[in-house]
Amino acid sequence: MEFDVASGAYTEIQPGTYVFMDGHYGTNGWAGELRLRQSLFIASTIMSTCKPGRAVCDVGLKGVAVDSGLPRVSQTAGGDRFRYVAANDEHGILMTMQDGMADSRTDPLGERVLLIPGHCDPTCNLYAEYVGIRDGIVECVWKIDARGLSQ
Repeated sequence: MEFDVASGAYTEIQPGTYVFMDGHYGTNGWAGELRLRQSLFIASTIMSTCKPGRAVCDVGLKGVAVDSGLPRVSQTAGGDRFRYVAANDEHGILMTMQDGMADSRTDPLGERVLLIPGHCDPTCNLYAEYVGIRDGIVECVWKIDARGLSQ
């Protein structure tokens, strides 16, 4: 987008992805003044820690699109401790990390993690509402009337 705007050739852009900044676009190198930040997250809870170094969260393929890769765990909410490594239908597998190695010293059962989807478009189509949060406080809930109507 920063190159498109600077060229002066375009009169229209696709703003949706830039508003959310999914994992795919977020990995691009942003060199200009425009620094877009992540704004789309999926709240997930760790529901099982039955194996050392592994955890199971409650967001899998039915809750996040993986066509642009697996989701990342937000650095602001445990991302330095977890890496999403596999998606099943309703659950995701997280590897617990400590200095890049599997960490079995702490039990994260019940901990909330925020996932960054790799591709926002098909992920957004899976949800009936968005919850707007600012500084940890819910400010709004937007119902998505067109949810699932992409056919």
